[in-house]
Amino acid sequence: MPSFDTVCDANMVEVKNAVENTAKEIATRFDFKGTPAAIELKDKEMTLIGDADFQLSQIEDILRKKSSACSRTASSKYRPPFKTKKCA
Repeated sequence: MPSFDTVCDANMVEVKNAVENTAKEIATRFDFKGTPAAIELKDKEMTLIGDADFQLSQIEDILRKKSSACSRTASSKYRPPFKTKKCA
């Protein structure tokens, strides 16, 4: 009986593109002005930075929209792991 392994790896070029687009949107949004809201990508780890849970959830929503818009080949069920950091 044949066997096979299934691997679900993110396309890091697409992830980097989504993070950069999210960072651009954070920089231009009025509700993030004057706050430390940001997103960082180091190696394969994303960090969302914000003052409050509301900001972190907004950044997460932006990232999910940008990642689904960028990736035409990835499954919509794949969600990259990330850490959140509250600055307050």
